[in-house]
Amino acid sequence: MRFFKGGLVLATCVGLAQAALAQTSDFTLAPGDLVDVSVFARPDISRQYRVRADGTISLHLVGAIAAADLLPADLETEIEARLSATFNEPVSTTLEVAEWRPLTVTGDVMEPGAVPFRPGTDVRIAVALSGGFLRGQQMSGDASSNMRVQAEVGYIEQYEAQLAALLAEQDRLRADQVSDQALAQITALVGPTAAQELADSQADLGRALVVQASLEHDARSAQRDLASEEAEAYAQRQAVIGEQLAVTLEELGKQQELLERGIAVSSALLDLRQDAASLRSDELEALGLESAARQKVDRSVTGQRLAEATQARDRATRLADVQAEIVELQTQITESRGFVVAFGGSAMLGENDEARQSYVIFRRQGDEVLQMQGTADMLLHPGDIVDVTVSYAP
Repeated sequence: MRFFKGGLVLATCVGLAQAALAQTSDFTLAPGDLVDVSVFARPDISRQYRVRADGTISLHLVGAIAAADLLPADLETEIEARLSATFNEPVSTTLEVAEWRPLTVTGDVMEPGAVPFRPGTDVRIAVALSGGFLRGQQMSGDASSNMRVQAEVGYIEQYEAQLAALLAEQDRLRADQVSDQALAQITALVGPTAAQELADSQADLGRALVVQASLEHDARSAQRDLASEEAEAYAQRQAVIGEQLAVTLEELGKQQELLERGIAVSSALLDLRQDAASLRSDELEALGLESAARQKVDRSVTGQRLAEATQARDRATRLADVQAEIVELQTQITESRGFVVAFGGSAMLGENDEARQSYVIFRRQGDEVLQMQGTADMLLHPGDIVDVTVSYAP
């Protein structure tokens, strides 16, 4: 491999058992590790020490102590022994690893390079810390072109998500639900889970709008019925007043005849005239109130028709807008796909190719570097190099 030079011996152990990678409790120290040494009652010595390039750490009053290839517990014992000999008395020492040397991830990842190591880190985690897999095979061309292609692929994903939502809304506007045919189109764009969520949300919205329209219709119907009852009550009141007025006018005529003959009393005639005038006034009032109530009925009917017409207009307008947005998005997707294909990034679209990942792990042991085939769930050791390859097969 190109990243090992000098006198290193490259030993190949393809198919090494996974258990050999999983021993997280037996990591040996190497240059680059940072250890935290705590010596009881000696704050001048208690601090963090970096394992140097020659594999040693240097303690005040003690000097260099070999650390490379030792387990942390063994180095703790060695430090304690050296300090006890220096001070001619037992010394209590505690050592912990503050920072392991980092992993290195190379190959087909978004951000190749060093990533921090923690016990329990497996290949999958290391790849995730490196930004994930490249979206396709390495492409020819300059870096700016590759970045543009990757950006266009990202735009396509956004456009397809927007298109899926619009297709679901279009079907709901047409038929109050998302058809199986539309659901299949949406699934092809965003996958089955997201497609079903879009269909369910549009179905919920459709039901909510139906309930809202039904409530508004019932409210207007109730207003219309109330106005009709009010108009009928005023009509009945007019009939009663009319009967009373007829009787009063008849009696007024009789009293007028008696008055002309000198039999009736003029005061009685005056009272009858006042009653007649009052009844006429009540009759006119009842007539006006009935007319107002009839107008309420008419307005309620007209309002319901207007509301239905407005809903139909708004629905048709929104449907037209959605269809226009769908055409625009489809055009944008076509243009972006054309750009990606033109610059050699068709594999990044993932339409006809199936991505496969493979991992090769390089691990230093003394003067040797072991090479082994890895899997996504294999546990790593500090300092491991993980080379990631993403391949596409038709």
